[in-house]
Amino acid sequence: MREEREKGNFESGGAKLDPAGKMIGSMLVINAENEQAAWQWLEKDPYVTGRVWEKIEVLPFKLADV
Repeated sequence: MREEREKGNFESGGAKLDPAGKMIGSMLVINAENEQAAWQWLEKDPYVTGRVWEKIEVLPFKLADV
């Protein structure tokens, strides 16, 4: 993701935790023009091509400009 950050594609990401603090998934915030562009980016992601992620959900998100 360091390389993707340098390209301006990756904003943030990390582990999703249950109430006990156990990892139950992960999430990424990426820069993409639209949903189609996000899916095209995801098709090349190593976690997708390596079948690490079982479920993928793409949601619109507006990053706060602070």
